[in-house]
Amino acid sequence: MGQVDHIRLQKGFHFATTMPKVRELTNADRHVLIALREEGVSVQNIARRLQCCRQTVYRVWARYEQTGDHEKLNRSGRPKKTTPRDDRRLLRTVRLLRFKPVKILAGRWCHDLGRNISNRTVRRRIRDARIFSRISRRKPLISLINRQIRIRWATRVRGWTVQDNWRHIVFSDECRFNLTFDDGRIRVWREVNTAYEPRNLSFTTRNAVSIMVWGCIGYYGIGNLVLVDGNMDHAQYRDILDGNLFSSVENIFGYREHPFIFQDDNATPHRARALQDWLFQQGVTRMNWPSQSPDANPIENLWDDIGKQVLKDRPFTRDALIQSVFIAWGNLTAQRVPNLYETLPRRMAAIIRSRGYPTKY
Repeated sequence: MGQVDHIRLQKGFHFATTMPKVRELTNADRHVLIALREEGVSVQNIARRLQCCRQTVYRVWARYEQTGDHEKLNRSGRPKKTTPRDDRRLLRTVRLLRFKPVKILAGRWCHDLGRNISNRTVRRRIRDARIFSRISRRKPLISLINRQIRIRWATRVRGWTVQDNWRHIVFSDECRFNLTFDDGRIRVWREVNTAYEPRNLSFTTRNAVSIMVWGCIGYYGIGNLVLVDGNMDHAQYRDILDGNLFSSVENIFGYREHPFIFQDDNATPHRARALQDWLFQQGVTRMNWPSQSPDANPIENLWDDIGKQVLKDRPFTRDALIQSVFIAWGNLTAQRVPNLYETLPRRMAAIIRSRGYPTKY
């Protein structure tokens, strides 16, 4: 019997025929490891005998060769209560229950492990994995058919440039503004740079609000802003365009006869046959537009700017709300709109990349 085998029998070690679970080596284990390695035993056989992984053998032997020491280093603080395997189980739970608070995640983890873990420990483990609790972005829920249409449309126009194509388009839209200021924010556990992945979004639906306005923009500036009376139908929409579209074109391009392409979405009043006939009579070329695509329309970013200003003003009457919206529209900076137009090629790429789901725009 060799000296190493004699030491192992004294210490009560047993040989294993299969690779066991990874465990931490004691100082006695490390002494045996060094002795075996000096006798020329292979790393794989040492790992099997000591019931550890080969990386551990390499690490202990490398340290011994460099420093001549193989003892465990002193550690500050209490050892971790959980193993890496336990932590991975927690991360799977977090990704499965990404909209749940820490208390629920901790309860599920404790149930799986069969022991008590504090909420503070759960927060540390999640933070160490670079997963953070953030406000879930609110985006419209887009149907499968419309996602496919968005991808085809974005693919068709992704080669457009601002100077050759986008700057000739006049974007328009309606927007509602509310007198209440409940943001309805929902928190979600997510990784860095995953805010706009569909699994991290909380989808919105339209709610009743106090006022609606119509507006349009072009590459060189903003057009008119119009207060909509009640719920808009195709007749009122035609009257708005008749009284404001060409004057807005004059404000944007410098003269009313400047050629342009008109964009509006697929709302029912916008697609009425009578309105299409009117646009044809006026010689207006309309842009083909995919449904449920507010993230492709730069005017939506201006609505967001105005909404933030209204939130600061906090009007408490309908008249004050109207005044706040119109003042914010008039105070939009001259460079804001051209900067938004410059993002249009990137918006098309983002729609394709997100497989038709909502993008950060």
